Amino acid sequence: MMTLAAESVNFAPAQGETPPGSTSVNVRSAPGENVARIHWIGTDQLSRDTNASHLVSIWNIPEGAKLQAQIYDKLSAAPWNLFHRPLDTNAAALLRPLVQDVFRHECYLQVRQAPNQPAQFAFAIRLDERRATLWQSYMAAVAESLTGIRPVNAGGATGGWSLQKHHSPNLIELSRVGEWTVLGAATGQNTLLAEIISRIRPDRAPFGSGVSNAWFQAAVDLPRFAAALSTNWNLRGWPRVNFLVLGEGTNVLTRGEFAFSNLPPIELDQWNVPVELMDGPLANFTAIRGFESWLGSLQAWNALHIGPPPNQLFLWTLMGRGWNSYGAAPLQDASNEVYKLSNVILQKGGPWFATNEVAKFVRSDKFNGLEWRGNPWMWPSLQSLTTTNNGNFIFGGLFLNQPTDPPPVGYFDTVLADTNLLYYDLEQTGSRLPQWLYVGQFVRFVSGMPQMPFKAASLDWLRVAGPRMGPSVTRITKTSDTTLSLDRVSSVGFTAVELHLLADWLESPKFPVGLHTFLAPPDK
Repeated sequence: MMTLAAESVNFAPAQGETPPGSTSVNVRSAPGENVARIHWIGTDQLSRDTNASHLVSIWNIPEGAKLQAQIYDKLSAAPWNLFHRPLDTNAAALLRPLVQDVFRHECYLQVRQAPNQPAQFAFAIRLDERRATLWQSYMAAVAESLTGIRPVNAGGATGGWSLQKHHSPNLIELSRVGEWTVLGAATGQNTLLAEIISRIRPDRAPFGSGVSNAWFQAAVDLPRFAAALSTNWNLRGWPRVNFLVLGEGTNVLTRGEFAFSNLPPIELDQWNVPVELMDGPLANFTAIRGFESWLGSLQAWNALHIGPPPNQLFLWTLMGRGWNSYGAAPLQDASNEVYKLSNVILQKGGPWFATNEVAKFVRSDKFNGLEWRGNPWMWPSLQSLTTTNNGNFIFGGLFLNQPTDPPPVGYFDTVLADTNLLYYDLEQTGSRLPQWLYVGQFVRFVSGMPQMPFKAASLDWLRVAGPRMGPSVTRITKTSDTTLSLDRVSSVGFTAVELHLLADWLESPKFPVGLHTFLAPPDK
């Protein structure tokens, strides 16, 4: 079996309303509450950090350079997509080097909003004079393309330009202060921008002096941020988040805090790991608990009419064999609920199963549940099982489960010992990347959805970079009745499934909207 080592992540939590190390500024603060504060040191600084050498080497392979170029190209065209404007290729070409600057150089974004008032935005980027001159000229051309209004020179101590339009935000400004180029947007006077400028003058930074050694920090109220951007995203009930990312040796350390206004009750019952159903060595192991109240509140679950939901779920995949992926949920009445769920699936999917020989479920004559018929590569199943030591389970998998080397009882006790632990995930990221690719492409095929292009830049990078990625360990714990905390140790900050979702997003034909899987034209 694969050794599961519990690793600790010890560093200061991400800051909330006060930027780390900030100093007092002799200026009256802009009214309202902070909706977002984001600080990024830039890849130029990152490349000089010895703790980032492994991450930088993974990103800077030739396939990574190709992917970076694609990202810059797509982000350069994104504003016209988002604002439903015809693409201005000339303006997009001017925006591209500015997008690249945002990746390379230190940046700070702050959004503030008073009750019942439009939000104010301020973005600052540290540039030398040559790049600052480029920003002043190119950004003016981009703003004119998007608004149809030509910016006018602002004059004064900070120079730059301003643009006034009829719709909110009706004032867009660009200024130069010290080493920083500052861009603001507001309706009426932008008091936040004035505060940022006043802070740069004595502290030489928009966030104050003494910032921590984090590579990336963010404090964002997700519902209010979406509203401030005038998006149609429904993020009601989503949390306020704080994130901190930094390096330690060859690892990327990620710390997150999620503060909810209302979190369903979380019952942390004793872990009941189905070790008798497992095998090894493992490419990943995931344990989740405490979700019974939340799942039971969902209309989708209640519409099944099969009984109460489970409170724990375990997922695992064998090393080197992506089809050998399994999941189990302990449930006292597993047999009855699997029988009812099987009826629901056969009823809802009956017309599709009847005409699809490649993908169909039928009621099994070997066990209580469903099994797959129609292709030789997979044998998905859903069934109820009773184990000797752990009781009844709802069990499912992508292939026949025949464990020959199950872990001993108590094998996972050490990594699941924290009494406040909700979620634990350990994966060998390099091994999981090709597994997710094969499974994901097959699911797209049998579902009639377009497959990810085999030579997509994002997939090329994952194929070459994957073997260089080590294990990832993620923990989520309950720290209060309304707060959850995340700790992760990884090679690149993301897990394998997150990297595949990121690739799916980056290949979207309507980027930055949607995923390739749902928006690309059907495969021919």
